[in-house]
Amino acid sequence: MSESEKGLGLRGDVEIVPAAKAREAWTEARAFVAWREKWTERMLTYFAIAVGGTLGCWGRYAMTNVVQGIFGRDFPFATLSINLLGSFLMGFLFVATIERLTVSPIFRTGILTGGLGGFTTFSTFAMESRLLLVQGETGKAMLYVGLSLGLGVLLAFAGAWLAIEL
Repeated sequence: MSESEKGLGLRGDVEIVPAAKAREAWTEARAFVAWREKWTERMLTYFAIAVGGTLGCWGRYAMTNVVQGIFGRDFPFATLSINLLGSFLMGFLFVATIERLTVSPIFRTGILTGGLGGFTTFSTFAMESRLLLVQGETGKAMLYVGLSLGLGVLLAFAGAWLAIEL
């Protein structure tokens, strides 16, 4: 240690860091903090989706039991009512949580992706179809609807056939 450094009261084991090296360390520290914040937000989003999905699944099960208790099982009124309610709620909450309500993006994702995704995926299908139509993509919307319904029913039959044949 030089005489001038001793005069500053510095201990012998302390290294004087050049300004460029200090800035580099500070930049790395800020990058780590930003990464950690992003990772935390992502994990909270996954947690919100999991909680919303659990509640949505419970809601679907409860509504299935109620509707089948009232209307029986001769026609899939339970699934139809769940899909229709889910579509309505997706349309309503999609717009309301952007334009009218102040909710965090994490909470919004938990409701829309988790809650309604657990309640019904048909709501997502309906909203995506609506968005295509609103964006003027009528051909794409019709293709999406046709493929979703046509292939969905076909694959339901194929899955059932495979399950029976195994």
